[in-house]
Parts: sequence; structure tokens; C-alpha cells
Amino acid sequence: MAFIAGLGIGFILLIGLLGLAAYILMALALMTMAQRKGIENAWLAFIPVGNMFILGSILGEFDLFGTKIEKPEMVLPILSLASFFFAGFGFVGSLISLLSFVVSLVAYYQLVERYKKGNGILYVVLLVVLAPVGAWLFYSIRENTPMTVE
Repeated sequence: MAFIAGLGIGFILLIGLLGLAAYILMALALMTMAQRKGIENAWLAFIPVGNMFILGSILGEFDLFGTKIEKPEMVLPILSLASFFFAGFGFVGSLISLLSFVVSLVAYYQLVERYKKGNGILYVVLLVVLAPVGAWLFYSIRENTPMTVE
């Protein structure tokens, strides 16, 4: 019985380490992209909510299903905070969390499309399903030159 418990604990630790590795890779990718664009305080990419500020700063403006988001460096962190604070508010909290998740995914998709055109869906799906693999892919494009937004 102790062996099975040990396996369970080991599995949980492995998942935690993989999640931490994915978080660090994404933070390094965002920080590098921000530094290359001359964005101050690029280290915020390592801090929850701060990483959403950096993502928004890198993007500038972006298209959200036909709506132009002009200040994503404000919208993304506010949605992230709202998702956290309203998490326990039943249906409303779930809607806010879903909205935050979808907007973040669209932002990450558009980030990839600027740095490696045609790969946005693959990168975002892998980031959601296999976070370490998706994070590695984002990390691999960190030094690419972004394409201009049309």
C-alpha cells in the first residue's frame, strides 16, 4: 500500500514539476519577446497577472472575433484578476473565468501568428493539452522577428 501511495505522490510531483517547467519556459519566452521590443520591466513575465500585462504589451492591439482590443496590456491583466476574484461566485464566476480563458487563448494565438505565421492553432492547442510541449514551442520562437499586423 505504501508503494502505491509513493507512486501517487511521485506522479503528483512529476505533474507539478512539468507545470513549473512550462510556466518558466513561457515566462522566458514572453520576457525575451518583451526585451526585444524594448518593453520596460520585462521580468513581469514571471509574475502571475504581470505575464498578462507583458503579453498585452507585446501584442499592442489585437483582434478578438472582429472587435479590436486597443489596450490589451490593461484588458488581459484585468480579466485575469477578475477571473481569480470571482472564481467562487457560481455561474457569474464561471463566465468570467471562461471569458478570461478565451481572450487569453486568442491573444496567445495572435502572438504566435506574429512570430511564426500559420502555427497559432497548433501552438495554442498544445499549450492547453500538453503545457510543457506548448511552452517549449513558444520558447522556440522567442527570438523570431515579429511580422507586422495587417
